[in-house]
Amino acid sequence: MSTPDRDNYEMAPQAERDVEKAKQVEEEEAGWTGLGKDELLAVADTPAWNWTRNVLLVLFWVTWVAMLIAAIWIVVTVPRCPDVEWWEKNVVYQVEPRSFYDTGDDGVGDLKGIKEKLGYLEELNVKNLYINSIFAQANGTNTYPGNHIVDFKAVDENLGTLDDFTVLVEAAGESSIKVILEFIPNHSSDQHPWFMDSKANATGPKADYYIWSDNGGSETIGDSGAPAWTNVPGRGYYYHSMDPSLPDLNYNNEDLRKEITDAMNYWLELGVDGMVITNVDSVVDSVGENSRRRRQAAVTNDTVTGETMAPTMAPSEAATTAMMPEPEATKSTNMDGADTNMNGAETGAPEPEPTYVVLEDDKIVQDRIAQWREVFTDNSYLGKYRLLLTSGADSIESAVTQYGNEDRLLADIPLNIQFLESISGTPSGDDISASIEAWEEAKENIDEKTASRWNSWMLSNNNVNRLAKRCSSGLVNVMNTLLLTLPGTPIVMYGEELGMQGNADNDNFNQLAPMSWASSKNANFSKATPWKALDSKWMENNVEELKKDDMSTLNIFKSLVNIHLESPVVAGTFDLISSSNNGMAYLRRLRDWPTYLVVLNFGSSDEEFEFPSDRVRDEVEAVLSTDGKFTGKDLNVQTMTLAGQQAAIFKFKAIQ
Repeated sequence: MSTPDRDNYEMAPQAERDVEKAKQVEEEEAGWTGLGKDELLAVADTPAWNWTRNVLLVLFWVTWVAMLIAAIWIVVTVPRCPDVEWWEKNVVYQVEPRSFYDTGDDGVGDLKGIKEKLGYLEELNVKNLYINSIFAQANGTNTYPGNHIVDFKAVDENLGTLDDFTVLVEAAGESSIKVILEFIPNHSSDQHPWFMDSKANATGPKADYYIWSDNGGSETIGDSGAPAWTNVPGRGYYYHSMDPSLPDLNYNNEDLRKEITDAMNYWLELGVDGMVITNVDSVVDSVGENSRRRRQAAVTNDTVTGETMAPTMAPSEAATTAMMPEPEATKSTNMDGADTNMNGAETGAPEPEPTYVVLEDDKIVQDRIAQWREVFTDNSYLGKYRLLLTSGADSIESAVTQYGNEDRLLADIPLNIQFLESISGTPSGDDISASIEAWEEAKENIDEKTASRWNSWMLSNNNVNRLAKRCSSGLVNVMNTLLLTLPGTPIVMYGEELGMQGNADNDNFNQLAPMSWASSKNANFSKATPWKALDSKWMENNVEELKKDDMSTLNIFKSLVNIHLESPVVAGTFDLISSSNNGMAYLRRLRDWPTYLVVLNFGSSDEEFEFPSDRVRDEVEAVLSTDGKFTGKDLNVQTMTLAGQQAAIFKFKAIQ
């Protein structure tokens, strides 16, 4: 069999019709360009396509117009949230680090303990953590906790390390909690290297960091009568406004002032969100021959022969006097625009123009705060505002000067310590309302801008007895209701939400009893013997037990925090509509938002309240009742009875 010749192989010819068909297909494919315009119009111009197209077009425009109307309706009708800062909106929770929670099993609370309990702050819905002094302390000191400072740039070893602090700040930030640190600028420990140097060398670089005198002076420590000057043989007398172990710093020394501002800057750079600078009124060093002048001249409206007379002052108390604009009564603005005083009545004839007096000492304090303000401003940037709070004044008139004025921003908030100090025994509705009004009037007397500056309120702190001890444990819910519904930032001492009373120790710091966490050993504060005796009521008033009761002080406090965050309570006007010896009632109002009515009975017996129909609607909703008496909606409380030591909050549609 022969082999085919592959090189000479030829394909068999195709049939002619196959060739013609393939050619036709190729020509058709090469010439296809889709339907032409006329063909498309012919296809599209049918009843079915026209109907579909028109329906879709109508639906598009109807949807677009509906969305536009909805957007306009939302903008016009939905209330706008007030523009408030983080420190204006949220509760500030004050913690003594030695007393909050111990993780080192040495009986002393620490920074790690605060970090471990951040979850508790989140449960309370607290977003601002105020920590008392954490600076390095002299050994063997137990009086004036946190004041015996030997290094303004170091953490007390009993509280932990600097790393512990930075970890705490970072963890707090992750929980959206701001950290505010107490800074004590007035004094140091007598074991501070500065003082050791100053005491040993009268001509050294730190000789004038403290206040020295050859002969001392006549000043005493508060009302104790104890001398405020202590002799160091061969060196002279040094001044101490508190204790001999706490010598006052000399702010007339420029190098000392820089040391302090450097320390403030150090902690701000570590990430703290703000500071409470305490004892600011004591940085005025008018002592010895010049005498310390700590009394604020009273504003007077006394009129003699038609003139407003300023208080008579000794030459050493020269003051700057400025005539201020005519003040208005402490007021809120009605929805119709009419001004009313705290009792809701329209304001009448204008009051006499006051003479506003700033004593020289207060001007010096303002200058000190201005220097600190520069440090805080330099450390503030977009998204990170550094808060400056001040504390320390012997009168309301003196305290409000720490705001500055319309031309000079100083403290963001001077703490209203006078309000705290005015509350003891059985509080009076008239006295409390007068205290609120006094603060507002003092601000108004400075200028219009200062009148609108933010307030703060507190009922306890680390330097005074607990509210439950000063007043009554039965008043805790009422007073917490007051605190969390006033116009301004509430500052709450740790344990006030539990009704802590302090321990039975006969000293000035029984209020620093360790936090009561549970009914177990040492209130679950520490495995070791606590540095301070436990609270008198720790077995029943502790977090573990109070969580179980819906009507406990703890759970009522949680509800109050949430109420405080409501826009009318955060930023609305304060309108007092009833005040008596035993009770008070007021409205918190913000345009386009529901109005909140707060009713308080400080007395031990029932209190009757009557509210006019033009201020309170005949149908309201109960928001909170400390005894559970008022619940539900459509309640008529225009005439109501509130049981002794109870509080109630209602809300209703704003009266236009």
